[in-house]
Amino acid sequence: MPKISEVFGIERDRKESEKWNVIHLFKEGSFYHAYEWSAWLLHTFAYTDAVRLTTGDRKSLKVTHNRIKDSDDTYAFVGFPLRSIEKFIPKECQVSFTPINDNQIDIAIEIPAEFGELSEEKMQQCVDAWKAETPATHPHDQEVKANRDRPLQALPLPKNAGIMAIVTQILSYPLERKSHEEAFEFLSELRQ
Repeated sequence: MPKISEVFGIERDRKESEKWNVIHLFKEGSFYHAYEWSAWLLHTFAYTDAVRLTTGDRKSLKVTHNRIKDSDDTYAFVGFPLRSIEKFIPKECQVSFTPINDNQIDIAIEIPAEFGELSEEKMQQCVDAWKAETPATHPHDQEVKANRDRPLQALPLPKNAGIMAIVTQILSYPLERKSHEEAFEFLSELRQ
């Protein structure tokens, strides 16, 4: 995953109007992620209800709005599998497709003329309003914070424990709420 500061740098560098319609996709594992302005473009203009009906997809594109660790700042993003790029950004709405490096692609899409005529400040207000519609996950209330910060350790298993007991522990581990170090520690304890 790119550093959030790198993402913010790319997403906030939209001074020229030619960049207002560019979706920056970051390859992260087997997914593409679009953040902030790019996520707004993808959610609002590329993967529309009309596209969903045409492709037969019943699900909408899920917007995730997270808090930055140890900060009150937040960021929004959307993601989809690498193999599904044409489903989420159909060729007919693409203006250009530019690979930047092995982990990033820029795709310019068509946006309505009235958006292209707005100022950068007005466009950013549209992005901020869209972002505000999705509540940030991991609120700072004590219960969620206590559960998130509590280390989860592998339970001691008897020597003759079956594979299902181990699989159950792995499946119940909240990987998405843990740091790399915590996950590694859990795996080490499980291995022992």
